[in-house]
Amino acid sequence: MVNSGTGSVPTLSPSLRSIIEREKLNGANFLDWCCYLRIVLRSEDKEYVLHEPFVDEEPPNNAPWVVNDAYLKYKKDNRDVSCLMLGIMTPDLIKQFDGLDAWMIMDQLKLMFEEKARSERFKVMCSLLDYKLANGCPIGPHVLKMKSHFDDLERLGAKMHKELAEDMVLHSLPDSF
Repeated sequence: MVNSGTGSVPTLSPSLRSIIEREKLNGANFLDWCCYLRIVLRSEDKEYVLHEPFVDEEPPNNAPWVVNDAYLKYKKDNRDVSCLMLGIMTPDLIKQFDGLDAWMIMDQLKLMFEEKARSERFKVMCSLLDYKLANGCPIGPHVLKMKSHFDDLERLGAKMHKELAEDMVLHSLPDSF
């Protein structure tokens, strides 16, 4: 985070900004977009606004100043994150989500795109399970191909335990190994 010198409001470092601005959300890249968004929000200490919907109810007049400050901070952070999310979407998605809070945008995006990611994850897993090394073929390219499948699964939100991945590679080898 870089301090602009005009207070304690953090701004994105250029390297993190380039991560999030690399490509706009278009649906097909939802999981990558989500991952990059969370990295940036974590660096800004604003990821929490994605964890629950924003309830725009001002605290009562007799509420302690801490409660008022927390409400105002949450409201500002929610607006900042919503604007950031909209700014890194295609125009058709912007029109669809403009005016929603950050949590609601993320919730709706998940409904729209997670099912597609799940289907893609299933196809990759099936390919991985069916992938076998033929007798006499070199093992190096085979293992690299399997690694690319594991990377695809992780990109699609399915983290593979290291021992399970090793077992799957071993299972893909012919009995001669």
